[in-house]
Amino acid sequence: MSKLTKKNISEAIKLYQSGISQSTIGKLFGVSGQIVGRYIRSSGIETCVGGYNQTRSEIKEKHAEILARFNRSESLSSIAKALNMSTSGVDYVVKKYS
Repeated sequence: MSKLTKKNISEAIKLYQSGISQSTIGKLFGVSGQIVGRYIRSSGIETCVGGYNQTRSEIKEKHAEILARFNRSESLSSIAKALNMSTSGVDYVVKKYS
């Protein structure tokens, strides 16, 4: 694993908190985005899930909301519309947890 100095780790964390992706930060420091993510998570900061700008806890909350609405007999399309998602995305979550 490539290592970052303490100064670089501190700078990487500041960049991440300002909204710059792990991949972009990694390119700045000559390491992979995964390595940057490991350093960020080891510092206690919750990172976003790849491809999404949401943390794992935010995604879990959204999944819980989908399941609660589904259990109240709301249709997949109405859940998708309410949560600004695709119907297939809602269907995937329902199938995954059911």
